[in-house]
Amino acid sequence: MRYLQGRGVSTGRLCVYQRRRHACIPGFREHPRKADWEDRLQNYRLFIDIHRSAPRYRSDDEDECSLARWATTQRAAHRAGTLSQHRIRRLTQLEIWTWGSADRS
Repeated sequence: MRYLQGRGVSTGRLCVYQRRRHACIPGFREHPRKADWEDRLQNYRLFIDIHRSAPRYRSDDEDECSLARWATTQRAAHRAGTLSQHRIRRLTQLEIWTWGSADRS
C-alpha cells in the first residue's frame, strides 16, 4: 500500500473527489518515499544532536543500526550517481556527515 498510495495522485490520474478522499485518510502522503526520506534525515539529525556522533552498525539499539544502514544507502547512492543534488546538499549540511573514506562531496 505504501508504494501505491500516492501513485495515482503523482501521475495526475485522480479526480478532485478522489484527491479529497485521500486527504481524509490519516497518514496519507502524496509522495510517501520523499516524506520517508525526510523523516529519516530528521531522525539522523536528531540522533547526532543527542549523541554527538554518527549512528553505529554494531550498536545494541536497533534504531541506531537502522540509521547507520540508511546512511550507508545514501553514500552508496551518491557513489552510484543516483542521489539528487538536493539530497546531497541536505546531507552535506549535517553537522556530522562524511561521504566515505575519501570524503567525496
